[in-house]
Amino acid sequence: MPRTIKVMLFGRERECAVIESLLERGRASWSGVLVVRGQPGVGKTALLEDAAERASDAKLLRGRGIESESELAFAALHQILLPVLSHVDALPVPQRSALRAAFGMEPGRSGDRFLVSVAALSLLAEAAEQTPLVCLIDDAHWLDEASSVSLAFVARRLEAERVVLLFAAREGEIRTFEAPGLPELNLKGLDREAGSWLLGENAGVEIALDVAGRLVEDTEGNPLALVELPSMLSSEQLSGQQPLPVPLPASEGVERAFLQRARALPKEAQTLLLLGAADDTGRWATVLEAAKLVGIDAGALDAAEHAGLVEVRKEAFEFRHPLVRSAIYQGATTSERQIAHGALAKALGSELDADRRAWHLAAATVQPNEAVVRELELAAERARNRIGFEAACAAMERAAQLTAEDEPRARRLTIAADNAWHAGQFQRAAGLLTGARSLASEPLMRADIARLRGLVEVGIGSTVTARQILVDAAKDVAGTAPGRALEM
Repeated sequence: MPRTIKVMLFGRERECAVIESLLERGRASWSGVLVVRGQPGVGKTALLEDAAERASDAKLLRGRGIESESELAFAALHQILLPVLSHVDALPVPQRSALRAAFGMEPGRSGDRFLVSVAALSLLAEAAEQTPLVCLIDDAHWLDEASSVSLAFVARRLEAERVVLLFAAREGEIRTFEAPGLPELNLKGLDREAGSWLLGENAGVEIALDVAGRLVEDTEGNPLALVELPSMLSSEQLSGQQPLPVPLPASEGVERAFLQRARALPKEAQTLLLLGAADDTGRWATVLEAAKLVGIDAGALDAAEHAGLVEVRKEAFEFRHPLVRSAIYQGATTSERQIAHGALAKALGSELDADRRAWHLAAATVQPNEAVVRELELAAERARNRIGFEAACAAMERAAQLTAEDEPRARRLTIAADNAWHAGQFQRAAGLLTGARSLASEPLMRADIARLRGLVEVGIGSTVTARQILVDAAKDVAGTAPGRALEM
């Protein structure tokens, strides 16, 4: 089994056991059926591949729903039954004729779906006389309707034919695999322990516990996202030295899975989704106000809701999965994101939203801008007064990024580092101080940086090194700032 599949199965012992019990039924001359449902990237295909490896003593039949073939009647059924069509002559004449006509193997009417479905059941039973059959159908939501109906018909009538049918279907797609009466397994994301292990297995560097927890939470434990995210984040972000981006980046695989639905929507609906992805209030009123500012009305929401991407409940604008938000945000261009943040900044006029407004202004700004920097400094001050040191650190770091002059930039990085230190984020504080030290030339500023470096070194390094840093810095300012020197 490829390593990728093995990794994706970590934490899936219960689900693997359920499928193994079905395979055992097939070996014991019975049959089994299961529909595995879940979001893209949650591990449905990995479970099917695991079943294929476990069923080495059975004959495998494989099928996959293909979007481009979803309008071709019986295309998927033909794909699945092709390896056992040699048994078709053993079927009763009406069934044989109906199935051959449906597959274009002989002239005649192919519209009798009941006979075609009965023929498919008989064909599988006939083939299973020699060896058990395991049928794996992936992307069942894209099955053509005729095949979908026939396969569900077969699944509901299997008893002692030694046939196991496993379907995998996505949740939230416009098209769904209708399977009333069939047993289902709803595949959720991994828990924090399993998700953290999966992250560490693919990171190549040690991931801070709080960072791992945040990544698992923000992806809802989606295995594909957790496998691919470490390669899209820096070692500083993984270790906690730098903050994680908001929203998280979406890998090509995850982005493609979630974004293809959005790309099929009208442009107005796509813009509305981007505004919702850039917003962090979750308030429909805020998204709607921003939408009006860029010339879009509330009606654009209908298409997005029908596509299963978002829903509005009790005035709350919610994406069906956090990775939908990430995919839409990352899939937009830089200028599109800036326009969205600018509109949201204007929509958030209340003083209660001053902090959010500052962040949207910062996200809409590329060049140094002292007016935006001042908004961020005020946001940092408010956060610190609430003992929100992490938020204060983030605001001051962004303020530093939008500062042109070296000394003011060094001062803001130092303040950010002080907040990081108070938040217990010593690695992040160390990284910020490294940046500040390279910019600062004024002696008192360098002394402040050294004082913090000493405190950080006590937390994560050597007390001997910390002592040397503090003593050297004290000597440098003893003549001009004896009080500061004495403190150090």
